[in-house]
Amino acid sequence: MFSAIPAFSKKGDIIVADEGVHWGIQNGLYLSRSTVVYFKHNDMDSLSKTLENITSKYKGTKNLRRYIVVEALYQNSGQIAPLDEIIKLKEKYRFRILLDEGNSFGVLGSSGRGLTEHYGVPVEKLDLITAAMGHALATEGGFCTGSARVIDHQVW
Repeated sequence: MFSAIPAFSKKGDIIVADEGVHWGIQNGLYLSRSTVVYFKHNDMDSLSKTLENITSKYKGTKNLRRYIVVEALYQNSGQIAPLDEIIKLKEKYRFRILLDEGNSFGVLGSSGRGLTEHYGVPVEKLDLITAAMGHALATEGGFCTGSARVIDHQVW
């Protein structure tokens, strides 16, 4: 997530992030130079109000990219993000979701596919999924996945 956030978000974009995200995500948010607004940790009322405020404040603004950044399994608290509720808010307010599965990949879900499998949410509902494999899988590397359009942007 550290490198994915600044690769997809730039100055002038809006990122709404959970205040409980780990240091690597916070660093990526800083490097993106985007406007970052935090919502209370795992509080869907706070997220809803934040998205509503941003949507009304920037109504009519063209080419404004808006993202929600959350961790599947929060490194700092051990809590699981309520992905089903986050997806509903994403669709209602038309934001993109960047999900960090670093601590949940290999752990959550019946076959270890992470938070999307845990909630039974189609992975296509998310715009970008990243994971550092050093946490749950105890190995080097990581991955960033999404639609072909998203990945082509990352590659080129």
